[in-house]
Amino acid sequence: MSNGKSRASTWFIIALVFIILAAAGAGYAFAWRTFVVWWEPLVIAVCLGSAIGSLLSRKFGRLLGTSSRPTAIAASMLTMSAVIYGVMMTLNYTLADKTTEVPIEATVISRHSEERTKYRRSGRNRMRADGHYKAYYITIRFADGTTRDIPASAGNYTRTVIGSKRHFTAYDGFLGYKIFSPDSPRDQAQP
Repeated sequence: MSNGKSRASTWFIIALVFIILAAAGAGYAFAWRTFVVWWEPLVIAVCLGSAIGSLLSRKFGRLLGTSSRPTAIAASMLTMSAVIYGVMMTLNYTLADKTTEVPIEATVISRHSEERTKYRRSGRNRMRADGHYKAYYITIRFADGTTRDIPASAGNYTRTVIGSKRHFTAYDGFLGYKIFSPDSPRDQAQP
């Protein structure tokens, strides 16, 4: 019987790690397109996650198969905080009010490229370095002072002039945080 409990708690731990990584990844991906100071939604998520996680810590302890109360509390708080952060940022972006479309302008302040290693498959579960490639980024500054690094193609990178203007579209997010669309058709470099 203990082997079945051990196996179930192992699967629960694997599921928790997957949920935490997926929720935090989704939150980060949508936070990149949001005009918000990075720590604001994070503080809200940690506060709500701590409150909800402390209430669910006994159930987490049973599912984890541990009698350690601090471990159960930490696991439940971390999981709930990550889930709340991911849900907040996802809802803010996906349920944005598209009728509040506002054109905004940004200034190109710099551009840079990063050299990365390209890999190729050399056998079962083996990868081998196979040269390098460049990833191009354009740094823009909006009127309120926030800056973003936006990925660019090689052609767009070479045509971009520092000091030129870029046009984007901004919307009101579901939770009140403004979002912008970097891949809008209005995103054309103007010398």
